[in-house]
Amino acid sequence: MSQKEQSQVGPNSAKPLPPTVSIYQNPDYVEGILQQTYGQPLFTEFANESRSEHEDSQGTTKGGKAKVGLAAKFPGLFAGDAAVEADYEKRLGSQQVTGSTATSRARYTQPYYLHVVRSVLRQTGLIRDVKGRDDATNLRPGEFVEFSASFTPSQVVALLDIVTPDLVEQIVRSNRFTERMHSFEGGTVEKVQEFKLRLDGDMDTWGAIGRAATEAVRADFRSAKTREFYGQIGEDEDLLTFITMCDVEHFVVEDEDRILDGHFTVLGKVAGPLTHDEPILSRNKVLERMRPEAVDELVRVLNESVLKQTEKVSALTQADNELDDDWANTTDQADSDGDEGEGEGESDGMAAADLFNFTLDSRVAGASVRVIPVAVYL
Repeated sequence: MSQKEQSQVGPNSAKPLPPTVSIYQNPDYVEGILQQTYGQPLFTEFANESRSEHEDSQGTTKGGKAKVGLAAKFPGLFAGDAAVEADYEKRLGSQQVTGSTATSRARYTQPYYLHVVRSVLRQTGLIRDVKGRDDATNLRPGEFVEFSASFTPSQVVALLDIVTPDLVEQIVRSNRFTERMHSFEGGTVEKVQEFKLRLDGDMDTWGAIGRAATEAVRADFRSAKTREFYGQIGEDEDLLTFITMCDVEHFVVEDEDRILDGHFTVLGKVAGPLTHDEPILSRNKVLERMRPEAVDELVRVLNESVLKQTEKVSALTQADNELDDDWANTTDQADSDGDEGEGEGESDGMAAADLFNFTLDSRVAGASVRVIPVAVYL
């Protein structure tokens, strides 16, 4: 792409776009789009050089006389010496040339390249503006889209800090113990011992499987190279989730979570068609072969176990609050009889289940589209 073409498409285009501030930009994508659009090498920088010269000259003159003796014979005429006397001049000169050179260099930056890309894609009608599910109905993989949204992180990554391999192993062992005990009808001492041995082996086996599967899931989802963010646009029936898959190395800022701090615009390419209720674990290498219904059941069991734990914490919190209330009622002598009955049985604190939501969704609810971002900017 020549300098002239870039200047025509850039800030001087018919409908100039406002300047942007990027928090994420893939330079390989941006430069590749430019070169494919114009079919020319990318013009990265140019240099101007100017030179001026000044010439300074000066001269001197020296003069004198010289006598030259000549001996010549001219047959038939005479023979003898002749003297020739002449004046002479010699001009001596010196010349000095001085000059100066000025060189200026200009370099195109990635923000300018992004500006040019957005401008040319706009002018050629290759960008689809999406503001909701209705606009995404006919989206096809490979199309350019631009949308603005507030983002949330993939809850799988966040909850993996809580759902540790130890926790999953204990949940699986507990579930196996409960199921087997419900089916056990008792018997002789020998039968009880045999049942206990089988139960211990069964719990160990399934607990190890649960731990290994969780470790594999964590290793896949907690990749240091990629992050997924969910950007929701539209409302109610028009709600749409863009699953934005970012490469960590292309964040312009050091904090990758900066994308969670505001309302940003994304220019990207559609990576897949519109889907509904996509399983949240579908891209995991370990679980991709499991039926979505199996994943739903796995998540349901996990949520029930987590809920039971939060209910226990809530019960302990409620008991502590009641003890505190009883102590306050017996020591506070300034309360009137009417005030003593007021608020009886109420707790000043909130239940743990109300304060924290540790449950996991097995699917991305509603309509969603996967997008590979070219840039994320304000």
